[in-house]
Amino acid sequence: MRVDLHEHERRDAGGLGAVTNQRLLDALMSLPMGLGVSVDAVDEDSRRVVRRAPAGVVDEVDGEFVRLARRPVVIESVLATARSWRAAQASISCFAAHCERTVRLPLVEVDPLLRVEAEHLGVGIESIDGELLVEPRPFVARRFTSYGWWFTEVLYEQWMATRR
Repeated sequence: MRVDLHEHERRDAGGLGAVTNQRLLDALMSLPMGLGVSVDAVDEDSRRVVRRAPAGVVDEVDGEFVRLARRPVVIESVLATARSWRAAQASISCFAAHCERTVRLPLVEVDPLLRVEAEHLGVGIESIDGELLVEPRPFVARRFTSYGWWFTEVLYEQWMATRR
């Protein structure tokens, strides 16, 4: 993953960590980054959620909400090591909507049926010594959702925990 260092430094300076409240992230999806939106243009439930947001997420200025927070990381790819193709499925399936995926398996060559399944799913296969046996399909973001944002916040939270 690639950390947005500007966003990380902004959050760190303000004491704001990961934003993992899904209701809040859903409300933030309707606010453009850095532009004012009339409070009256936001539905009542979202107004309540946004007003309870931690400092550094949204500013309310002159009757407008201004979103300050953005995704703190971009997930570029995942490499999961597993003993078998089936065992790897749980590890990589949760990343399908977020990034390019590759599985490292204890193989020298790939069974033709396994190759077809991996290619169909867009998952790369790498041998245990690092040789790429099946090319992963390049990831293309098809949509931006509050769940996707939440997923990046969870990874950001884990990244920050490793830095302590």
